[in-house]
Amino acid sequence: MGRAPVSGWGPAVLVARSRGVGSGVALAGGVIALSWWAASWLASQPQFDGPRARVPVVAAAPLALAMLLAARLGSPDVALDRTSPRAWWRLRLAGVLSWAAVTAVGLGVGLRAEPAAYGAGAVVRNILGYAGLACLAAGVVGAGLAWAPGFVLGSVLYLAAPHPVPPAAAWWAWPMAPGGWDGSWVSATGLFVIGVGWYAARGPRESPAPD
Repeated sequence: MGRAPVSGWGPAVLVARSRGVGSGVALAGGVIALSWWAASWLASQPQFDGPRARVPVVAAAPLALAMLLAARLGSPDVALDRTSPRAWWRLRLAGVLSWAAVTAVGLGVGLRAEPAAYGAGAVVRNILGYAGLACLAAGVVGAGLAWAPGFVLGSVLYLAAPHPVPPAAAWWAWPMAPGGWDGSWVSATGLFVIGVGWYAARGPRESPAPD
């Protein structure tokens, strides 16, 4: 008897399993649910500045989601992927775009009130920027450290960026900007396009073999 033909979804399912996508989706759902609650609580406190008090959620939630993505950008065998005739770049591109779309919609839905005031606009922008940074890091330093640049950048800017972020500083302090259409979107979108394009085309950097 001949071997049963492989389903067209077979490679995608295998890639998803090898990267732990199922557990990543579950953890992302937990991050999103917690973020909804935290954003609502912060905005409802009379001692805070309404929706503008959601800065910690806007800063932390997209970063946490990008770190979950970073942990799933590796490959069991990078060298084999690169020599395979199969177009793995399409699976890598589809995976990252799907993750960004689902998390952006999921997180943004909970911050719809005054979306330009540290709401849906800011979290969508930050998801794009941090996802692009994670993908770029995976391609340059490897998937094992793909979480680090975003974590360092987010931590430094949370402490050092001016509050509120003036328009002139939005391009470099983009994770902390309110969410309006300014230089922060140019920087975040640019990171997303460059990072995802690099990762899709080249895949993660291969880790050196242990001695």
